[in-house]
Amino acid sequence: MSIPKIGMIVVWLVLLSAFFVLPDHSLGGQIGRIAFFVTAIAHIAEFMIYRPTLRQAEGTMNHHFLQVLLF
Repeated sequence: MSIPKIGMIVVWLVLLSAFFVLPDHSLGGQIGRIAFFVTAIAHIAEFMIYRPTLRQAEGTMNHHFLQVLLF
């Protein structure tokens, strides 16, 4: 696995931890939750934009979706 993908996994885990580790009323928790949703929406939009190209590529759409989320 490449360094950028490992880095993105770490980013996802840090943003996801905002739901479980940080209190709801803390600034870090609020920013972490917002950043999580913005990141998720951006990657889902990216997947939708490249979906026609990904359909032509080998592999399953689930695999392509995971790759888009990680890179």
